[in-house]
Amino acid sequence: RGDDRYLLAWAVVDNDLTVRDVREAASAVNDGRNLAGVLEELGVTPGELTVTLPSVVYRDLRRHATVSDRDPDDVVSDALRDYL
Repeated sequence: RGDDRYLLAWAVVDNDLTVRDVREAASAVNDGRNLAGVLEELGVTPGELTVTLPSVVYRDLRRHATVSDRDPDDVVSDALRDYL
């Protein structure tokens, strides 16, 4: 349903889930379970993504996060939210 389909699809791509994993997750969600909980059981954290940055961008991100007393994840999340 809705956004859960996208979350499951990206979880497959980002975490190399097997067909068995996908069928198990889809079946559990169809039985009324929460997708986030199902994915957690499969060792997947929805929204977790590894990003490789050019060293200059990484340096600037770390500097900005430190100066603003924020976690780099939050800085990146806010920047992407504004961009998208």
